[in-house]
Amino acid sequence: LRFDERIRVERITDRLLVSPPLATPPAVRVAHGRDVIVELTSPLLANTTYTFGFGEVIKDLTEGNAASGVDLVVSTGDALDSLMIGGGVRHAFEGSPMKDVLVMLYDADDTAAFRSARPVYAARTDANGGFALRHLRSGDYRIAALRDQNANYRYDLPNEEIAFASDVVSPAVEHDSTRSLIVLSLFQEVGAAQRIREARVT
Repeated sequence: LRFDERIRVERITDRLLVSPPLATPPAVRVAHGRDVIVELTSPLLANTTYTFGFGEVIKDLTEGNAASGVDLVVSTGDALDSLMIGGGVRHAFEGSPMKDVLVMLYDADDTAAFRSARPVYAARTDANGGFALRHLRSGDYRIAALRDQNANYRYDLPNEEIAFASDVVSPAVEHDSTRSLIVLSLFQEVGAAQRIREARVT
C-alpha cells in the first residue's frame, strides 16, 4: 500500500484483522516512509477472497491521524466474492452498542467451531456497535460475536463475552434493499464453577 505522506504503523497484533483468519498473522512494516508492506507468513486457500482490515493500524507520521477504512482485498481465484452480512452488537442487558467485538461466521454444519476452531470469516464492530462482513461467498453460516480476551478467535475463557444467533444466516448482495440486519446481544455466561465473590469479617 502506497500513501502520499509519511506514515507509521501501530498495534498491528490487536488491530489488523484478516478475514478469513490466517494460521500465522502476516508481518506488516513500513518501507521508504510511505509504503506499507504486508508479508504473508501462512499459505492462502485456493479460490478464496481475503480482506486485510487495517482499522487504526496506519497513521500519518506528523499528527497521528488514523487512515480509517483502509482494506486490502485480494483473491486467490478468478473473481472477488461480493456478498455481505451486516448488523450490530448490543449489550444484552443495557442495550448499549458494543465496540471492538469480533463478529465471526462458521460453516453451518460445524456446531462446535465457536470453541475449537477459527471462523471462516471475521469482522470487528465499530464505535456504534455496527459490523459488516464483506467479500463473502454464498452459503449458510452460523454467526457469533466474541469479546476475545486472548486474540485466538475462540470462546475459551470464562471472562469472555459472547453473542450468537440460533438460526443460520446467508449473505446477500450489499445493496439489496430486502437484506435484513442482524442484531446480536452480548453477555457473559454464568460459569459452572463456584467462586467466592466477596468476603467480609464482621
